[in-house]
Amino acid sequence: MLSTMHSQPEIEAHKPSIILFYNKTISGVDTLDRIVRLYSTERMTRRWPLVLFYNMIDVSALNAFIIWQEINHENGNICMRQRRKFLICLRKELCGITEAQPVAPTSATRKRNVTLAGNGTTLNKRTRCTLCERKKDRKCQSLCSRCGKHVCPEHSDIVCINCA
Repeated sequence: MLSTMHSQPEIEAHKPSIILFYNKTISGVDTLDRIVRLYSTERMTRRWPLVLFYNMIDVSALNAFIIWQEINHENGNICMRQRRKFLICLRKELCGITEAQPVAPTSATRKRNVTLAGNGTTLNKRTRCTLCERKKDRKCQSLCSRCGKHVCPEHSDIVCINCA
């Protein structure tokens, strides 16, 4: 085992002093994990860099809260209600949201995902063009404005609202 803190191999109670020191101070990591998990940004993902990024955000937000508490001379105990309010304010500050701009719920943003295009509507779902041969397997998002079937750019004409 390597340690920058322990230069001499000392043995106490049939264990190296490095292991005894580790066992004595490991509770800090457990406490950090427990506190961070109460309000976490972590989401399900298959990409490991995102897992590291979410963890960095969580630990940074906790560190910022602890520093804020020390500056404002709050009591030593971490009050979760204060932390929640702090995280909401932090989110607003990082996003540049003022009190005049209310935060839209995520569900309202998802409902607005359907947008109008020049030749019909565009959906997030990609489906095979109904007019192309099946072996071409052309995926598209655009819908015909009259029949509502999926059509690729080759089989559609873009018409502005004035010309339609």
